Amino acid sequence: MYSKLESILFCEVTMMIWLYIAIYVTIILLEVPALLKGQRYRDLGAFLAVFIIGLYMSLAFYYHWPLQAPFELLMKTMGES
Repeated sequence: MYSKLESILFCEVTMMIWLYIAIYVTIILLEVPALLKGQRYRDLGAFLAVFIIGLYMSLAFYYHWPLQAPFELLMKTMGES
């Protein structure tokens, strides 16, 4: 069976994932209906693109996936304006 420490860590990871899910579902429930009601499909597309990037980045930070190269490229691109 699991040791007490493994059980606590699993519980913390599960709670963090549920927190991420709750935050992102709340954002979707607040933003998407208004965009659909106003028939703002381009804004909805832009919102979803940024939303998906943000979702990936938050999960990447949490799971320690390597993100240095995309951030360096983004900083070089945005900093050269």
